[in-house]
This record gives sequence, C-alpha cells and structure tokens, in this order.
Amino acid sequence: MTQNLTTPSGALSLQLQEAGPVEHQIPIVTTSNLLQFANLQVVPYYALFLDPVRLAEEPSSSALVDERLDYLLSRLDEISRLTKNWDSYASESPTRKAIGISKELLRDLDSIGAIYLPRYVFPLSGGGVQMEWEGLGKFLEIEVSSMGTFSYLFGKGFGASRTFDENNDVAKEKIIDLVAAVVC
Repeated sequence: MTQNLTTPSGALSLQLQEAGPVEHQIPIVTTSNLLQFANLQVVPYYALFLDPVRLAEEPSSSALVDERLDYLLSRLDEISRLTKNWDSYASESPTRKAIGISKELLRDLDSIGAIYLPRYVFPLSGGGVQMEWEGLGKFLEIEVSSMGTFSYLFGKGFGASRTFDENNDVAKEKIIDLVAAVVC
C-alpha cells in the first residue's frame, strides 16, 4: 500500500510505503525534496568564502559568480589597510604597488571568466600578496612582491610522481597561462 503525504504548506511531499510483513511505513525522500524542505540549494565552492548574510539575501548561484570579483577586490582593500607588524613578526604592510598589481590581475582573470579567479588571497610578510588556485591534481601559488613582480610555484600530480615548477620575476601572461592550466 502506498500513501502520499504533503506538508501543510505544500513544500514537501513524501511517499509512504508499507515495508513488507512488519507493516511500518518508511518515507521515500528524494534529494531535491530534502533540499527544498530544508530551504537549501547547491552553490559553487567559493560561496563558502562569501558573507553568509549576503548568501541568505541573494541565494542564486549566478549572483555568487558575479560577486566573486567584488569579494576578492574588497579582500585586497582589507589587506591594504594592514599596518606594519600586522602578523606580530614586524612584517611590512602590503605595498600599494602589490595591491594595485593584484587587483589588475584579478580584473584580467575575471574578464576571461570567473572560473579563473583564485580560491584564496592573503598578505605576505614582505609587503606582497599571495593568491592560490587548486584543480584536479594541480595547484598554483603566485606571489605579487612588494615591488609588483610575479613569482609562482606550480605543482601537478600525486604522491611520488608529483612535480613542481617554480620561477621568479615572470610576466603576467605566464601567470594567466598557469592559472588556465590549473582550472581547465
């Protein structure tokens, strides 16, 4: 015997079936019904780094994609306000040059596609900025020095077969190519 039940609001429908000779009713719940009942939705991974209050106000995933660049630029603004000794080890404040070059790189990457934006952005002790990307079996860490030059560490593979490539004072175009190699 099958019986359909619906919540008073109509938001969730459950189908109950008798479970053989024991005569207990077992709800059959689909993932979409459960997500709907809990008022949840699937969003991109970087939504975890956005303001949860804004997520509640603006739940569409396309809005999250549009907000990613804004979030990263505001993160760089926060980083730019750090003062000397920000990490309690007498580190220099991030320089205007490092912040400006980092923002320029983010805008260039966003113009290619939001998928190219980094997962993490944080200050470095020498007055620079670091950004990180992760892909399947690949990662990229770039540093924008206090003088505005790019360095990178690129890794790929797993375990004993993992390889690394590292270089200093490279062109922005090389950084963009490496980002593409990680995210695509």
